[in-house]
Amino acid sequence: MSILKKTALTVACVGAVLFAGSASAAGMGYLQIKGSVAGVCEFHTPNTAYVMNFGPLDTSATTPATAVADLTYHCTTGTPAAHLYIDGVIGGNPSGNSGETLNMYSGANFIPVTLTWTVPTTPGTGFATAPLHMNVNGSISVANLNAAVAGSYTATYPMLILP
Repeated sequence: MSILKKTALTVACVGAVLFAGSASAAGMGYLQIKGSVAGVCEFHTPNTAYVMNFGPLDTSATTPATAVADLTYHCTTGTPAAHLYIDGVIGGNPSGNSGETLNMYSGANFIPVTLTWTVPTTPGTGFATAPLHMNVNGSISVANLNAAVAGSYTATYPMLILP
């Protein structure tokens, strides 16, 4: 072996020993990686009105008028929806059944609509999957139908769904 090769080999070995020695002399540490995932629920199409359409109302009705709105929503994987609030008046209770009356208006005239639903206990499957569904049922009593004044009635209320 030539002297040049022997010198290069010696320098390489000494460098490796020095590097290994300095690495073993250095203090060792750890990297801790942390994060958290909150259970969240939100409507599939935020800021869009879900429609409950009663259609033409019969003021001579002998049975209540009914309609349904199909709400679609997502929840974090494993998190079920637990509460639905409409206009801050209606709130899901622990049993998941709710019922309150809100009004739809035609000018100064109004027709009370009773809303009921059952909050599903199905755990969420995440936001990249098909949405979950919850029906909100509306009912207008015979007395309120019989007393209704002619007009086109409507109302829009904010909703919030929570785990």
